[in-house]
Amino acid sequence: MFETKSLVKVREAGAMPVLNETMPSFGTDTDVWMRDKSLQLYWIRKTPEAIGIINRLITDIFTQYHFVPVQTKDKRKSKKSIDAATNFAYKQQLKSRLKASGIDWIALGDSYTWLGKIEPEQVKELISKFNVEFNDIEIKELLDEDFSRLSSIKHIPASMMEIRTDQFSITEFVQKARGMMTKDISFKPENIIHAKFMDLDGKAHGFTPMTASSPIIRTLGLIKDYHGNFFQYGGTFDWLFVFEGASPNDPNVAIMKEMFSQVRTRKHGNYFGTTGPNTKFNATKLNEFNSEMAFQDLAIYYTGVLALAFNMPLSTLQTILGIKIKGGAGTSDVEDASYWRAIDEAQDYIENLWNTQLWEPFFGVDIVFKRGFRQDDVRIAQTRMQNVGVAEFFMKHEFPVNDDFYLEMFEIPSDYRTEGDIKKEIEIPVSGSGVGTSAQKPNDKVMPGAATQKKNDIKKQEQNPS
Repeated sequence: MFETKSLVKVREAGAMPVLNETMPSFGTDTDVWMRDKSLQLYWIRKTPEAIGIINRLITDIFTQYHFVPVQTKDKRKSKKSIDAATNFAYKQQLKSRLKASGIDWIALGDSYTWLGKIEPEQVKELISKFNVEFNDIEIKELLDEDFSRLSSIKHIPASMMEIRTDQFSITEFVQKARGMMTKDISFKPENIIHAKFMDLDGKAHGFTPMTASSPIIRTLGLIKDYHGNFFQYGGTFDWLFVFEGASPNDPNVAIMKEMFSQVRTRKHGNYFGTTGPNTKFNATKLNEFNSEMAFQDLAIYYTGVLALAFNMPLSTLQTILGIKIKGGAGTSDVEDASYWRAIDEAQDYIENLWNTQLWEPFFGVDIVFKRGFRQDDVRIAQTRMQNVGVAEFFMKHEFPVNDDFYLEMFEIPSDYRTEGDIKKEIEIPVSGSGVGTSAQKPNDKVMPGAATQKKNDIKKQEQNPS
């Protein structure tokens, strides 16, 4: 968020990519965008399929968390930093803040979290009220060493936010006046944690599959409205009644109108009418609604498309869509692994964003979310076990490879690697026991096993003279 002098020079020289935004990024276009965001949120709210997908993603991404210190050997200082971060997270109800921002992040493509920082200028203003003058160094000394200058964090609704940019970057975030707000509120970029679900086409705003799925979401909502209206107003005029040869003032027409005026209160019932000698009566069905569930296949298909947009596994859909959704043998594990890898990447993104803009600069720690899918860990463990024999064979025959080959073979993360060489000592297995001994050398004669030695002793005794 903060620019170096070299970066400023690069920008001034015009040798830096620009944002793909219409300049300026406020005014009429923004008003349309604001209405679209609010409209999109309206349809998402009334579509349980969309809410279910969002809720599943939020639950899987924002799991239990803990803090780790940022590379320091001072254990006392590390514990102090972790305690400060944990205390701040508890007081700010961090989990609810994360979930609130996550819902906007998935539903609208952007999320905004305000950092309530106490700037030195505010401290100066407070001190000035006591008629005491301090310089910058003295003010810094007044602040406790544990004072992070971060008072609180708050979620800002994405549907109210407007992003203003120059040619290269975001210049400010503006919360548009709405409801009880009398004027817009402007925020500096360094005071906002801005998360983008997808960075598409170089835009300042994020993108979400919910936007691409807006026709699907609206259709799913309208299908439910259609069924709801049928049951709410059951018995209303789905028929066309024609009295041939009758005038509008005919008594038969009046009787029929009177009977159907009671429909809204009685809903259903049987009605009888008579016609005159010169009057013919015809009834034509206008709205046939006799299927078990109209538009079921369309609703299932649209729900599947919406879930596919978020890489949801098929096993999740089968619980609500039943036998209509079928998968091939072995596809469930592949889909689950793909879904959880996407969740893992989402957690990496959130961790990196919040660590670089909040936890590291203010507390000297990193937040780490618990990973919910451990299949990859099992795979790595199995691969390591299988590679043990290969590694021993390579070492025994002194293959000309360095230690990095073995580290990559066993998938050892770089964070856990230390200085030094791998100790390449191979134990030669002993016949009958499978265990090597340090007393036996590679060129020594192989020692017999216990069973073989006992057999040799018996044969030797038989050969002795009586």
